[in-house]
Amino acid sequence: MLRALQAQVAPFNAVPKAAFWITWSLQESLVWAGLIVLWVSWQGRLPGWLERTMAHGGKVSFSFYLLHMGVVQLAVRTVGLPAWSGLPWFDALLSAVLVYGAVWAVATLSFQAIEEPFLRLRGACVARRDERERDDALVHVTPYRMERRYQMLRR
Repeated sequence: MLRALQAQVAPFNAVPKAAFWITWSLQESLVWAGLIVLWVSWQGRLPGWLERTMAHGGKVSFSFYLLHMGVVQLAVRTVGLPAWSGLPWFDALLSAVLVYGAVWAVATLSFQAIEEPFLRLRGACVARRDERERDDALVHVTPYRMERRYQMLRR
């Protein structure tokens, strides 16, 4: 909605340093701040399916961010700008929904195939480091602990 308003009020590169573009970041920040305040102050509960969808979206958000432009470019180059219904606004909306779904699917695959294994690996490395630090902090050193420390250092 803001982008549509932006296109009507001050099209990109129409007038250099138009007032709209000078204040755009402030306007966008105020809108996001208002949404955050509304979300935090809301006391209701979301339906289960929506809560799960939003939680999954939070998990795959980094992959979504990294991959969205590649999927959009691929869709535009392979399919082009479709004119399925003859109504430009409806075609744009339908294309956006389809591309969003495709990006969501690719981001989910990327998260499961790349991010999750590395997050598990990081967890294992951190646990091993914490165990070494805990062993180093022991006051009494026994032959068993010396042998164990030696084995850990060799890894």
